[in-house]
Amino acid sequence: MNLQSAQILALQLFEKHSLLGWKFKFDRAHMRFGCCNFGTKTISISKVLTELNSPAKVRDTILHEIAHALVGKRNAHNLRWKTKAREIGCRAERCYSREEVQIPRGKYTASCLNCGKNFQVLRKRGGVSCRDCCKKFNHGKYSPRFLINFLEN
Repeated sequence: MNLQSAQILALQLFEKHSLLGWKFKFDRAHMRFGCCNFGTKTISISKVLTELNSPAKVRDTILHEIAHALVGKRNAHNLRWKTKAREIGCRAERCYSREEVQIPRGKYTASCLNCGKNFQVLRKRGGVSCRDCCKKFNHGKYSPRFLINFLEN
């Protein structure tokens, strides 16, 4: 979706749901689509993810964050938030999966030395192990036995 259309949509949704005193902006996030900041009364969405995804996904993300603003900081993704999210027309789910949302190609390919699985990442981080291997062989806990190797794309 183009950014201008997304901003117009956000402001229309702010007005529709009486989100008075709140601001909208785009941010530089790559790993999360939207954010509701109660301190600055700002809802932001990822510029790069907005450009990569459909108007329906962008709309749902904006509504997700509006639901947070409407129910308050202490309600995170609880039943009160879910009820409000459904009421205003969003899918009321905490996060999108990587299969549901287009994400930018990572700068690096990470490769598990144990299972051989490859995946894209945006930055190198030391001491990272394969999530799948840790789940399968170590009850979901980190293990240096399953360290991943980083290769530049």
